[in-house]
Amino acid sequence: VLVLEAGGGLLDLAWAFVAVGLLVGVVQVAVTGRYVRIAVRDGRRLWGGLFRVALPLGLAGLASTIYYRIDAVMVFDISGAQEAGYYGAAYRVLDPLHILPTAVMSAVFPVVAAVHAIDRERVGRLVQAALGDLAVVAVPIFAGSIVVAEPLMTAIFGDRFAPAAD
Repeated sequence: VLVLEAGGGLLDLAWAFVAVGLLVGVVQVAVTGRYVRIAVRDGRRLWGGLFRVALPLGLAGLASTIYYRIDAVMVFDISGAQEAGYYGAAYRVLDPLHILPTAVMSAVFPVVAAVHAIDRERVGRLVQAALGDLAVVAVPIFAGSIVVAEPLMTAIFGDRFAPAAD
């Protein structure tokens, strides 16, 4: 709101998000430091190994974030602000549902990692079961969202966002 009130544009807003993210990180470290001793010097010998593990995970997380967010930028660039607004509103309704596959995979992945070298057939069964469970949840949500799209969008965002149902 402050950026927009100051006359800032989309790029300024993006930099504001970066600044807030950094601020949140600094506050998290500060609060954590009140409860736990963070031994930066003592942990230096672990930095190489941690970096080798963290770098690919961090890059994968960054790529995943870009993958899941680039669509809104593309809609804005291709179709303009109004269509991007509709798209963003509709996506905002469904976005919290990303927690479902994340929760399932968070539960399944450690087991898959543990048995991968021992029993590859079990890995296949575990992944198949997880995908089956996700489908049982996802298909009704998909069908239901088609049925209630317009009433839901107008109830949440008002009549002006009825085109977002499409």
